[in-house]
Amino acid sequence: MALNPEYASTAYLHRGLARAEKGDRNGAIRDYSECVRINGNHVSAFYNRAVLFEQGSEIDRALFDYELCHRVQQHFWPAWYSRGLLLCRLARREEARGAFEGALKYAPEEHRPGIERILEELRQP
Repeated sequence: MALNPEYASTAYLHRGLARAEKGDRNGAIRDYSECVRINGNHVSAFYNRAVLFEQGSEIDRALFDYELCHRVQQHFWPAWYSRGLLLCRLARREEARGAFEGALKYAPEEHRPGIERILEELRQP
């Protein structure tokens, strides 16, 4: 019997979330990777994997996965915001500003004032 790929990818996503919650970072990353192998458009798996890469100081991999989030679902504002925060920590202000501008474009109204404040700070010399 063949398993519906969407169900399988969702199962890997949820198991990855459970593993991350229990502190099994590597297991969670494996599950998120399997999720996107099955369904390359699963933005939640890319995002959660990026967060784990960032927590593990795998910065290039985190930035790459945040970028994949944008490619899969451009309006997924949390990836823009998280990418901006990471770029700020790396002192890459211009790139961070671009990421926060993306976040501002897609974020719900209640999050926009905070993003605007960050952008104002980034515009300062």
